[in-house]
Amino acid sequence: MKEEILPFREKIKKQGDRWYFRKDIRHSLSGISMWDRIDRIIENNVGYSFDSAFSYFCKQVPKYQQQFFYDYFDNSPQNKYHWHKYFLDENGIICKKKSPKRIYKIYSDDYRVYWEDIKHKHKKYTQPYFFERDYIQKYEGTITIVESKKDRRWKKYVREQKQKYKKDKNEWKEISFRIFNEGLRLQKEKELKQKELDL
Repeated sequence: MKEEILPFREKIKKQGDRWYFRKDIRHSLSGISMWDRIDRIIENNVGYSFDSAFSYFCKQVPKYQQQFFYDYFDNSPQNKYHWHKYFLDENGIICKKKSPKRIYKIYSDDYRVYWEDIKHKHKKYTQPYFFERDYIQKYEGTITIVESKKDRRWKKYVREQKQKYKKDKNEWKEISFRIFNEGLRLQKEKELKQKELDL
C-alpha cells in the first residue's frame, strides 16, 4: 500500500498514565495547518474556477485530506462546516459571501422582557420553569433600529448609557460605603458593650 493513500497518520499521545494511538487525518504539513491552507488557497482564488483551486490544493496535500476542500462549499445543515463564507456560482466560480450589514438597536428606558400567562394574562418578569408551559414571551417598550453608529440617535443612546452606568456605579459605591460604615459602627458598639460587661 502506498504511503500517500493511507487513511490516517498515527500519533502517540499521553493521557494521564496511559499511552495510546490517536488517528488524525487533519494534521499540518510544512508547519501550515490544513484549514489555514484551504483558507489561503480559496481566498486567493475568489473569482476563479473551483477546479483550478482544487487542483492546486491536491498537489500540496495527501489524498485523504482532499475531501475537506469540498466541505467549505457544502452549505447544507448536515455539514458541520457550513458556516464558511464561500460558495460556487452556476459556472463553478468561487464567490465570497457578503457579510450581513450590521444593525444597532436602541432600547427604550421602559423596555423589558416578560412572560404572560395565556389563561390569566398574568405577567411574570422572571423566566418560567420548563414545566410552566402556559406562558408566552412578550416585550414591553420599543426598539429603534439604526444602520450606522454615526447616526446621532445611536451616539446619543451610547452617551446616555455611559452616563447611566456611571451613575449606577457611583450609587452602588455609596451604598457599599454606608453598609461598611454601619458594620464598623455596630462592631464598635458590640466591643464597648462587651467591655462594660467585663468591668
